[in-house]
Amino acid sequence: MGRVEETYGEDPYLVASLGVSYIKGLQRERVVATAKHFAAHGVPEGAGTRHKYM
Repeated sequence: MGRVEETYGEDPYLVASLGVSYIKGLQRERVVATAKHFAAHGVPEGAGTRHKYM
């Protein structure tokens, strides 16, 4: 459960590799890319959701 669909996975090497490729792809198109915390983002188990429709 949680927000797994918003991450590249749980393997740090895979997440780093995909993140680097994504940033390089953006920068190739003259876009400024900034890495944020999203690679490790998630909701703790049992925390529920703030959205009533979910």
